[in-house]
Amino acid sequence: MLEITQDIIRHFITVLFLQEPSFKVLTLTFLFRFPLYHAGALFGLSLLMSAVASLFQIPMFSLMEGPYNGDPTWVRIFLVRARVPT
Repeated sequence: MLEITQDIIRHFITVLFLQEPSFKVLTLTFLFRFPLYHAGALFGLSLLMSAVASLFQIPMFSLMEGPYNGDPTWVRIFLVRARVPT
């Protein structure tokens, strides 16, 4: 149980480490590229993107627990490859 908790915490820290710089870059890009009256639409767009990403959490977890026998390596590789073009 302790190993699972440590792995989850380590993964969470890794994800936050990757998300924090991209959040800063996107926020600064939106602030300087778009007028303030577009803020509501951009906020709604970011909520939509996060909702779509959260829809894939359960299938990825099921894939990791099922065919991959709890090994998150291939799921992580998929997430990194999906993130590279953005």
